[in-house]
This record gives sequence, structure tokens and C-alpha cells, in this order.
Amino acid sequence: MYLLLLTTSTLSAMTTGSPGAPCQTDIQCSLNGECVDGICICDEGWSAPDCGVLNLMPAVNNSGYNLTGLNPPVSSWGANIFSDAKNIWHMYASEFENHCDISHWSPNSHVIHATSSTGPLGPYSKVGEAVPAFAHNPKVVQAPDGTWLMYTIGTNVPQSKLANCTSEQLNTPGRTPENLESNITLYTAANISGPWTRFGIVLGSDSEGSWDEDTSNPSPWVFPNGTVLLMYRGCKLDSDCNSTICGCRDEYIGLSSAPSWKGPYTRLTVQGPILSNISAEDPSMWVDFRGRYHFLMHYISDQQLVARHGFAESFLGPWFIHTESIPYNTTVLFTDGSVVQYHKRERPQLVFDSYMVPQYLITGAVLPVTTRGYSGKSFTLIQEISRRPITTTQ
Repeated sequence: MYLLLLTTSTLSAMTTGSPGAPCQTDIQCSLNGECVDGICICDEGWSAPDCGVLNLMPAVNNSGYNLTGLNPPVSSWGANIFSDAKNIWHMYASEFENHCDISHWSPNSHVIHATSSTGPLGPYSKVGEAVPAFAHNPKVVQAPDGTWLMYTIGTNVPQSKLANCTSEQLNTPGRTPENLESNITLYTAANISGPWTRFGIVLGSDSEGSWDEDTSNPSPWVFPNGTVLLMYRGCKLDSDCNSTICGCRDEYIGLSSAPSWKGPYTRLTVQGPILSNISAEDPSMWVDFRGRYHFLMHYISDQQLVARHGFAESFLGPWFIHTESIPYNTTVLFTDGSVVQYHKRERPQLVFDSYMVPQYLITGAVLPVTTRGYSGKSFTLIQEISRRPITTTQ
């Protein structure tokens, strides 16, 4: 059955009340547990009175993909990981060419393939380029027919137009005047190792003036019957986009769907985003073992409490968030006892086991810097999540 069952007018959103109050429904447990006798019994991987906080373990130094210590450094920004039959872990990450930091993510981002033979935490070693610049925000999933799918944003940019951050371009503005990000492009492969073939744009910019005229940050979920639910970030472009670098003031989360990965993809949130009361980007969506819908997002309005968790019993809504319960923040405790507060921490991705228990959180992190704004050396951090079930009291 095709996923689109009701009209987009049935989509709605609201924010839950205080998580300190005794629960009456599973909604008050963030749909990450069950309300039993007035308290939330959290699923594995989640904690807090409302089951809205990831039960993160101390991070391991040099986990993930971190080349910021090289001279000159190399920066990356989030990834997906998968294991193959030989227990080799494969990573697809956004990496910035020519030794640029995150300020030059557009147009210097390209997608790289890296592997780890020591487990999911890594460290990962680069194998090669999977998709040339400009390609950003890769999200990789496997379809029921065995095809590997990589959803990205961007369009091909000649090497001559990329910044060279080992030269005089180091301190120049990183963004290009062209709006290169507003599309969701699909690549396919027969094997997790690639090679990847461009299928084409599956969701482009919406009509001028719409809430999601700029469309970015894909997060697909492919169901067993092949139907695809595609979450994305949308925003209305600034009115002065023609004279300055294109940008958005407010960013929101939308949904589209398709009968198969080949499309066509139809916007479900034509009338407005699923959560109109929160400005966010970088959605990472999943469906839990009960068939409920979730996503992590980067909450734009707070520099430290950077994550929020959205959830719903149906993709049609209503969608909820807990404003008091934060899944993770910019502060990371390491196994050696050190604590680092990163300048930025975005692009959340969860790795699940076969029972949909979260095992690892993957984020892009910017090393501490003295200046504000979107700059700094960045890397891809992987942090393990405790599987221990947690019972909370109110």
C-alpha cells in the first residue's frame, strides 16, 4: 500500500508539558518507553523522567573520523556507518576539500568513503571519494531490493571554483553566491563499497515564497514494501538573496513520500512544516519497533543545548517535542576523564541494532574556537550508547 493515506491538512504539531509531571500516556515518555502506573519505563538507550535523553557513554579519543590533527588539517561533518559480511565497517562522510574548515562547507564538501576494521567506533581510514564536490549531507540506506541509496544535497562544481585553504583564500568567505544546496539528489550502488551512480534529483526547490522553497538535509526511511518516507529541512530564502549570499532566517522540518526509491516524491507538508514552533535542521528519522515515528534534529536557537527529539504515533501527526529534555549537548565526556565543550555539534545520526535499539550516536563536531560564527576545524565523532534499560521515577 502506498504510504500517502490522508491529506496534508491532517498534519499537526504541539509541545508536551513538563516532563516532571506524572505520566498518563506514552507521549509523556517521548514514545521511547511506556507509561506504567504513572511512571515512564524507558526503552534501552534512553533515560530521564520522560525517556528523552540518550544514555551516552564516555567517548573514546580518536573515535570516528578525525583528521584535524594533520598539518594541514582536514575537516569532516557527520556520517553514516554500516558493517559488511566480513565485519568491516563502512563510513560515508562529508569532508571539505583543499584543507578547508567548516566555513567552506559550500562548495568544498564532497562525500568520502572510509572503513574501520576495529569496530564501529573506528578510527576510520579514508578509502577514496564517493561523490565529488559539491555534495553534502549524505544519508545512506538500503532498499528492500538490495540497492544501496545515498541521498545528498548539492550539484557538481568544478575544482577550479573550490576554495584552496592552504593559500590566500583561507580567510575569505566560504559560501558561494549561488544557492547550491537546494535539492535532494539520489545516488545508487549495488554494493556498500560503491561505486555510486547518480540517479538524479528526487526533490528540488519548492515554489518561490513557499515555506520550503529551499529544500535540504534529507533523511529517508525505506519500508519493507519499498515505500519511502523522506524527511527534509525547508526554509524561505531571504528577500535579499540576489544581492548577497543566499540564506534562511527560519528553518523547519517537512515530509515527502514516494511509492519506491525511484519516485515520484510528493511533498506531504505543503501547507506548513510538521513543527511550526521550533526552528531546526538536520533531521534524522527512524521508525521504532512499535511502529512509532521519531527524529533527532539540530536545534538552531541554542548554542549548547543543540539537540531536540521529535516524535509521533503516525507520520501524519500530531508531532511532539519535549523542551526540557535534551537528547545530547555540545559537552562530551571522554574515557580518560577529559571533558570538551565543542563549538558546534550537529548532523545527528543514530545507529540501531536489529531490534531498533540505539547503539551509537554520530555527530559532526567543531573544535573549541575563540570566535563566534560558522567556522573552525571539524570532525566526525562516534559515541556509544548504553543498552541498559532505565526505569525513571517522577
